Amino acid sequence: MTQQPALEETTYITKEGDNLWSIAQRFYGDGSFWQVIYNVNQRTIGTDPNLLVPGLTLKISPSYITQTGDTLRSIARAFYGDETWWQAIYDANKRNIGPDPNLLKVGLRLVIPPPSTRFLTIVFPYTVEGGDTLSGIAHKFYGNSNRWSDIYNTNRDVIGPNPNVLQVGMRLIIP
Repeated sequence: MTQQPALEETTYITKEGDNLWSIAQRFYGDGSFWQVIYNVNQRTIGTDPNLLVPGLTLKISPSYITQTGDTLRSIARAFYGDETWWQAIYDANKRNIGPDPNLLKVGLRLVIPPPSTRFLTIVFPYTVEGGDTLSGIAHKFYGNSNRWSDIYNTNRDVIGPNPNVLQVGMRLIIP
């Protein structure tokens, strides 16, 4: 289960010949995480992520290797102290996690971005009331009852395996 309780960034000073891909490869073992480094350091780097000059001090977000029993919510709770920030972790790692944020493979390296709204999708908490269905909640928030699966996929660990069974008082996150 998630062990690392604090979010500590490291820094890296760019050198001649560096690019974001190579820096991501060095720190994360995967160059495709270059976008996370750019998002965190966009003010320092400027508008063109391909133009790195030597001597820039870049913030490098920590990474975490998933373990048995981890969920994005438990990882967010450990790093941010708030499980509702799971979306920030998912957004930064969507390519590696895949389309379902509830399916984490053991041994997957996740970049833990700083708690910044630039990584977050706005989410709303919702408490299930009597007579609620996912399609009804989707219609209420999105104006489209067909988006019930967005709510279900976000809250699968709360709802359980059957999207048709909601308990009154259940707290859901509406992405």
